[in-house]
Amino acid sequence: MRVVGAGQEPHTTSVAEVMTRDPLCFEPSKSVRELLEVATDKRCRHFPIVENDRLIGLVSIGDLVRWEIKDQESRIDAGIRAVKAVTGR
Repeated sequence: MRVVGAGQEPHTTSVAEVMTRDPLCFEPSKSVRELLEVATDKRCRHFPIVENDRLIGLVSIGDLVRWEIKDQESRIDAGIRAVKAVTGR
């Protein structure tokens, strides 16, 4: 988008010309919910994960949303099981 949208030639444009400078980086201890908040507030789609000044991974908004959905599904299932255990139904 940054290349074609700006009318630049994809075959001759270097990554350095269009990449995000100084991206927001996070340590692996950051929670999924915290990253989702940042993604929403800053309108970011990808986050480099850095440990000891080394890139160890890249997390996308899609990864975070999938994790959140699975977490919510697990909580709902646990709630249903708890209700069934109490009510016997």
